[in-house]
Amino acid sequence: MTPAELKALFPNASQDVIQLSADPAYDIRERDRAERLFEPDPKAAERETGHGGLQERILDFCAAQWPKWKVIRARPDQPSTIAKGCHDLTVFLPGRHTLLVECKANAEKLSPYQLIWKHELGMLDHDVPIVRSLEQFKALAMAEMARPVPTETKNEQS
Repeated sequence: MTPAELKALFPNASQDVIQLSADPAYDIRERDRAERLFEPDPKAAERETGHGGLQERILDFCAAQWPKWKVIRARPDQPSTIAKGCHDLTVFLPGRHTLLVECKANAEKLSPYQLIWKHELGMLDHDVPIVRSLEQFKALAMAEMARPVPTETKNEQS
């Protein structure tokens, strides 16, 4: 996409952002991500995390969208303030849609903390689907984007 086309799509974007977005080589990792999307490692597909694992393939897919789908990833292997049991990914989709996703490889089960987290979010009307494949994630994302977004909040209805 040319800078002029990007500027037409995103009139409020700065010139620096337009130039970076138009340059196909601005992020060398994009090529690696594209290769993994189309040539996944079959053994990696059995893992939830790690190089080529389910989470990484979902992150790669989100980064390959235009505009990129933004993702917040809970990383239990690094110090953070994320609550114990929190879902793995929060994915911001186009059109004010959001997915909360728990990634699990094969027949892995939720931990007790994850069960509590999922239940408590359910009490707040938030679903946390368990995703076991990239194809399942894509189907969830498409279904979420097809749902109408509420135009008013519960507070505005009163």
